[in-house]
Amino acid sequence: MIVRLIQKNYQFIIGWLLFILLGLIYLYNFDKASSFITANPLHNTFLDYTFRVITTLGDGLFIAALGVLLFILKAKRHSLLLLASFAVSGIIVQLIKIISPSPRPSLFLQQQHIDYPYFLGQITLHNFYSFPSGHTAAAFAVAASLAFLLKNKSYSFIFLMMAILIGYSRIYLGQHFPEDVVAGSAIGVVCTIATMVILDRFFPKWQQL
Repeated sequence: MIVRLIQKNYQFIIGWLLFILLGLIYLYNFDKASSFITANPLHNTFLDYTFRVITTLGDGLFIAALGVLLFILKAKRHSLLLLASFAVSGIIVQLIKIISPSPRPSLFLQQQHIDYPYFLGQITLHNFYSFPSGHTAAAFAVAASLAFLLKNKSYSFIFLMMAILIGYSRIYLGQHFPEDVVAGSAIGVVCTIATMVILDRFFPKWQQL
């Protein structure tokens, strides 16, 4: 089933794997602080507003509303996979955060005595639970869910790019490190694939909804 899924969705899978690969290469060449600062070379009012809007697309409330909307529009299998994969990825993310709490960028850079001028008031979080990025995991879970079920695979690139933008918004807004985003993207897609396998195993008629 997994092989067939990959074959049918090779555009999305290849694009996602390329994102993971480039992310890992980037992380290999920078330490934690440098990877965050280097990924934030430009800040202005327009980008501040733009990424504040984009990041809301990874909020649980927005994704839940999208799932309900799909259900109302009779896209029940899309709704089921989207909400289920979102829930599974969310549980995995929260477990990792609890088991291994790590400081968010503002707290980490403060501990390292590094001055960074672009944290945004009323946006920046000064706490732990940075790794992995829940917004990114949710965004990639949604993107994968839609890409896997839509017949027109030309939309796969759009879904992938939106998920990447949501992930980057978390770095731009000072909420996460690049490593958090890379890990979140992996969790989101893997959880979506796992959810599809589980649904096929225990609820084989779900694709007929």
